[in-house]
Order: sequence, then structure tokens, then C-alpha cells
Amino acid sequence: MGRRFLGDGLRRFDQVVLPFDQAPVSPAGHVLDYHRFLAFATARFQADQVQILRAANPDWFVFHNLGRLDDIDLRGQFSRDLDFLVRRLPASL
Repeated sequence: MGRRFLGDGLRRFDQVVLPFDQAPVSPAGHVLDYHRFLAFATARFQADQVQILRAANPDWFVFHNLGRLDDIDLRGQFSRDLDFLVRRLPASL
């Protein structure tokens, strides 16, 4: 039995169309779900890293220099785990 996603019947993982620039036009719901997943996975990974650092030395100042991470929800868990957050904008702006 396959998984139903926004009216699409999927029976195999290779049927999922990833919303990359070179892919054909993806349904908007797939693109939104993909970006939400990236934000969630990045925040969870960072939370694990911050927990390890704080266990090693609770006095360390933990910060992140984002660089070009575009799929981050800066209002959510990602920012709350840190002591300081730097958002670097591209030089062209």
C-alpha cells in the first residue's frame, strides 16, 4: 500500500519529485513540505550539537555564523538554542 500525499498516490520512494531547480515543476505543497523539512532537520541537528557542547563545558558561548543557510526558521528552535546568532547577507545586497 502506498502513501497518499496531497492527492498523489505514491508506492515507491523514487516516485517522489524533489523540488530542485533542474526538476520539472513540482506541486507547491511538495516544495513547501521540502523546505519545512530542511528547516526542521537543520534545527534538530544543531540542537544535538549545542547539547554536546554545553555538556562538555556549560560556560562556553555558543553561536552560529549562518552563511548561506536559506531554509532556517530564525524565529524557532534554531535561534533559541544559541547564545548569539549572526546572519550574514550576500555581498551583492
